[in-house]
Amino acid sequence: MGALRNDRILLPPRKFADRIGILRDDDTRIEGCLEVHALERAARGPDLHMAIFVDRIGRPSLAAETPATGFNAIHLFRRLTAGGGGRDAAIMTGQVVVLLRALAGGGGGLAAQPLSDRPDHVLIEGRDFDAAIARTNAAFHAGDVRGIIGTQAFPGQGWDASGLNALVLGTNLASFVAINQLRGRALRIGRRNPSKCSNIWHIAVVPDAHVSGKDLEALARRFACFTRIDREALEIRSWFAPEATSTVQNEKARRLAATQGDLARDWDRALETGAEIGGRLMQETGIAQRQSQLVLPHSRGLASLWRRLSGRPVPEPEIRRTLGRMGHLVLESLRQLGDIGPDRDIAPYVLEGPEGHPIGLDRASHYEETLFHETLRRVLHSVTNPRYLLVVPAGFLRGRSQLFAVPPRFDDNKRRAGIFWKNWQAMLGRGQLVYTRTVAGRGLLQSARLRTLRNRTTHNLQWK
Repeated sequence: MGALRNDRILLPPRKFADRIGILRDDDTRIEGCLEVHALERAARGPDLHMAIFVDRIGRPSLAAETPATGFNAIHLFRRLTAGGGGRDAAIMTGQVVVLLRALAGGGGGLAAQPLSDRPDHVLIEGRDFDAAIARTNAAFHAGDVRGIIGTQAFPGQGWDASGLNALVLGTNLASFVAINQLRGRALRIGRRNPSKCSNIWHIAVVPDAHVSGKDLEALARRFACFTRIDREALEIRSWFAPEATSTVQNEKARRLAATQGDLARDWDRALETGAEIGGRLMQETGIAQRQSQLVLPHSRGLASLWRRLSGRPVPEPEIRRTLGRMGHLVLESLRQLGDIGPDRDIAPYVLEGPEGHPIGLDRASHYEETLFHETLRRVLHSVTNPRYLLVVPAGFLRGRSQLFAVPPRFDDNKRRAGIFWKNWQAMLGRGQLVYTRTVAGRGLLQSARLRTLRNRTTHNLQWK
């Protein structure tokens, strides 16, 4: 049952405690890959050059008498070629290659093992492995092989397929380097087809119709590391904003894939935004709606106190005003520190987005933007180990307070911390500056770490 882990009994077993984990090897992922393959084949026809990357090979499933199970390359290959379909598919991994029998024969025949349930394909491993890779690559470029099923480790061996125009990422990876390495195989310029465009598909399993869960969190991390076009909004941006339900999201993906011929035109139209000022990628710090209710300093007055006691949310206009003041606080403090010139015509702005509130800086250089957002995120993010804290009264009850870190740009010494503190008092109200390298300060620091543990912001890019 998976309860024995590192020679210890763990109850409940981890594989059952996480219901998304149970689904990761389910046929749902296999069916998703097969549907994408059918959609791409119908849209591209003979021009299809597709690859599907998974995490495991599935060698036990090579034997015909062994039922194929799990989300692995062998199981996916057997499902894809069932009933005589997908005859132009091949498997390329770091250990085994499965390719068409015709490609393995000829004058320089390869030492191949027959597959009893797939007479058109053979298995190659051992001394002829490298030669099989070379032949399959050549056949893929020529169009004799139009579908490659492999493991995510295989592209790391320097696989070059500039003609690849459809890629399915069925892996559980979420790291910046690993995911972009896989994406890069499809994003390469096609030497034989200068107008090539690629569809990159990401497979996620959700527990119900709502688009949520751990797989979606991994996808959000995948998408946060690069800037792309939202073709329906005609915006170039970095944040991940799926539709509310899986049905709507999947239908949107099918529709965009079927119109991939319009991708270049959509990019040109999106790039027209900001053309009169040259256009550039602007940084924005985002704070989610729920986070803004918890993180922002509470306003003073009886109305604010009554709202907190009754559990009512903070109105949107007040959230935007508070965020605007925090933006001015950071900007003015950096000016007094000498990091931003006083003659620079720069102003912060706060917008209302679908996921929360993005905060940006108008008419700033890239350096000034970076400095502003790094400082702002340190104020809104969870407290780590600052030298100074701001203790802000949170109500009429004694002992109720909010704790904010003084950003690293200001906590070198008390004079620099005092600049930030005085601007806080002028723009956001009362607050006490506390040095955390004392006994009392250390206690407050530990409390701040616990209270702000879940505070999060996002860093986005958008073409403007």
